[in-house]
Amino acid sequence: CFGSQAREEQTLHSDQDNGLLLPDDLTELHQDYYRRMGEFVCEQLVECGIRRCPGNIMASSELCRMSISDWCEKFFTWIKSPTPQAMLNCKIFFDLRFIEGSTALYTAFCEQLTRISRDELFYAAMATDIKSNSVPIGLFNQFKLEKDAKQHKYIDLKKRGVVIINDIVRLYALKAGIRRANTQERLDALLKHSLLSNHDVYNLKDCWRFLTQLRLRTQINEEGLPSNCINPDKLSSLERHQLKEAFYLLKLAQQAAAFKFARGSL
Repeated sequence: CFGSQAREEQTLHSDQDNGLLLPDDLTELHQDYYRRMGEFVCEQLVECGIRRCPGNIMASSELCRMSISDWCEKFFTWIKSPTPQAMLNCKIFFDLRFIEGSTALYTAFCEQLTRISRDELFYAAMATDIKSNSVPIGLFNQFKLEKDAKQHKYIDLKKRGVVIINDIVRLYALKAGIRRANTQERLDALLKHSLLSNHDVYNLKDCWRFLTQLRLRTQINEEGLPSNCINPDKLSSLERHQLKEAFYLLKLAQQAAAFKFARGSL
C-alpha cells in the first residue's frame, strides 16, 4: 500500500492507496487473475467504508498493478525527470508498505528502489518542491487564511501542515536509505543516522502530533463529511499560539532542507 495507508496514519477523511507488485514472468491468465483480485479487494474496501482514491491509485487500475521491472521503470522515470506531476507521484508512492505476498519479491524491489533513488539532483528537486508549499503564517506572525466557495476562512491542516512534515521526513529518509514508511518511525531512525539533530527530531515529532490531534478532533466534531480544514478563530488562545509555533518551526525546517539539499551538503 501507499500514502497514508502505508504510513499507518489514516484519518476519517482518508481514501484508498494500494497496488500489486507482480513478478516479471506472468502469463495472460495470471494477469487476468490479479486484475480480478485487485478489483475485488478495492470493492470490498469500499464496502468497509474506505472510499476509492480519486486519483485511481488502487490495485484495480493497471497502472498500480505491475511487474517489478515496470514498477522500477516508473520510479526511475520520476527520479530522472522530476516534473511537478512526478514530484506528486513520489510523495505518494515513496511511502510504501508490504501487506501480503512474496517478501522476497518486495525486498528485491525495495533494494532496487533504494539504488535508483540515490540521486542528488532528485533530492534537490524534492527540497525545492517542499519549499514551494508555504506555511500559512504571514507578516507579524499572523495566520494566512484561505476562503472556500462560501467565503468561509480556513487553514488546511493537512496540506499546509502535516503534508509538509511528511515531505521533509520522507526526503531525509530517502537520503538515509530508511525503508520505514511511518513518519514517527522515520524520525526515530533518522536520529541514528545523525541527519537531523535531537532538537529537530523532537520539534518535528511534536508538530506532527499536535497538528494530527487537532485535525482528528476537527473531523470528529464536524457535521457531514470530515475535512482537513479549520478556522483558527474557533480555537482557544493557547491553541492558536501553539499552531503559530508549529507553523514557524515547519518554516524553519523547510528552509533547512532546501539549503542542505540544494547545496549538496548532506
